[in-house]
Amino acid sequence: MTIRTLVLGGALLCLPALAFADTTPAVKAPPKLPTADELSKAEANIADAAFAKIDANGDGQLSKAEFTTYMNSRLAQQRAEIDTAFKALDTNKDGKVSKEEADAVPALAEHFTELDFNHDGSLSQTEMTIAARAAQIMEAKK
Repeated sequence: MTIRTLVLGGALLCLPALAFADTTPAVKAPPKLPTADELSKAEANIADAAFAKIDANGDGQLSKAEFTTYMNSRLAQQRAEIDTAFKALDTNKDGKVSKEEADAVPALAEHFTELDFNHDGSLSQTEMTIAARAAQIMEAKK
């Protein structure tokens, strides 16, 4: 028996296995969704973390001063975020957001007329700040 015969014979023996081999690409199973109990625990962890962040002195209670300090910090952060968003939307740098510039954000474009309080055809930074705060109040009331 020659090497050629051995190689050919070995190749022929592999053909049936190759014919039935699964050649479809591997599909990953979808990620396991959390159970209601796991979600409840995650929400509790988020609430605990938020409480700990606000409870500056760590005494397990929130004083009015701690809450005020936290809220002032959050409002300052939100003002900075609104300022950044406004500057990004104001692509022609004229100090206002036109309807065309607002089209970059579908939700903003959809409510443009409602947010244009002075009906001048553009949104000022003040109008966008008022709208953001109004949205937060509406969300908090839910």
